[in-house]
Formats: sequence, C-alpha cells, structure tokens
Amino acid sequence: QLSQNAMAALKAKYKAKTVSPYKNPSEADIKSYYEQNQSDYESPETFELYHIEISNKDKVAKSFKSVKDLNGFKALAAKFSENKMTKAQSGYLGVIKRDFCLPYGVGMLPELFTALDTIREGKISTPVESPDTQKWHFFWLVKKEPRKVKTLERVHALVMSDMAVNVIAVLPAPTGARIMARSRLKRKSAASCWYGLRSIDLLLL
Repeated sequence: QLSQNAMAALKAKYKAKTVSPYKNPSEADIKSYYEQNQSDYESPETFELYHIEISNKDKVAKSFKSVKDLNGFKALAAKFSENKMTKAQSGYLGVIKRDFCLPYGVGMLPELFTALDTIREGKISTPVESPDTQKWHFFWLVKKEPRKVKTLERVHALVMSDMAVNVIAVLPAPTGARIMARSRLKRKSAASCWYGLRSIDLLLL
C-alpha cells in the first residue's frame, strides 16, 4: 500500500494540482460510487457466543468434554465461570464481531477466531488462553453471520464523505501532455478511519 505522503510527493516534485472528480455529486453519482465500492461498506462477520472463564482449565475440562448441548454448557458456566458478569447470565457473551475486543473484561483473543473458523456451531473443542490475563476460556458458538453489505440509505453520508476525500492530481508532463494520478483511499471498515492510499493510477492523456 502507498502512504498518504505519495500524493504529497507528486505535488512537490511535479507541481501537480489536485482536483476532486466528485464536486457536487448527483444521486446517480453517489449510487454508482457505492455500487463500485461495496466492499468498503460491509458489516463484519459476527459470532454469537457463550463462554466459561477459569484460571485452571483442568477444573472444568472433564465436564466440558461431556457437554452435549447449549443447556449443558450454560449450566457449566453458571457453576464454574470466574467471570461474575457473564456467570450471572449463564456465560452469555453476546454477538461478537470478527477481530474485535470481547466484552465483559475478556479482551482480545486472537486465537479464538481461528478456532471459530473450524466449526459451524457448537463447542470449540479446546480452550483458548488469554494472553493478557492467562485465564482460560471455553466457548460455545450459537451461530455465525457472514459479512453483509450495508444499504446505501444507511451509509449515504459516509459515501459522500468518502467521495470528497478521493482526488485526482494533474501533472504537467515534459512533453506537454497531461498525466493524471488518481488516488483512492482505503479504510479497514466502514466505521474506521482512513489509513492509506489504495492505489495511484497514472493515466497519460
């Protein structure tokens, strides 16, 4: 990926001028931009989870192995979990977004999402250790939902904002022709900040 300094370097070295290709965009322009960049407006994959948090995994491992259904897992969580907040709700963590921090003080568990990719639902066969607390977490996956594209109505203002920060740099070429450098900024998700240029396309006009 190119850094945001790339466009600044073009301007400094070649005396390029930047212009926006999306001044006063019409609704048709906004819709077209949205349809061409739908991957920028997706909700992340989600997982509905229950868990048991415990310091000594061996204390619950045998019972966990014999659990056959969610009700059995919930009963185990209500009995053994050391997380007071989730223990009160039979281990329910809620709906978790991929690669996001888990609630109720659980924090980041990088290994969890790799394990979740191996099953469709039910219990994860092995516990996951927290790198921060060194506590162990046993999980039950209720369901997972795939990434979904948000409707244009929902992200209309965001699309307009994204269009505004995309610019074209017009470079005076030695031959008298014009070279246009088109920059497209990319975000990690529709809710995050811009973090770099996706590309710069040089077009000889």
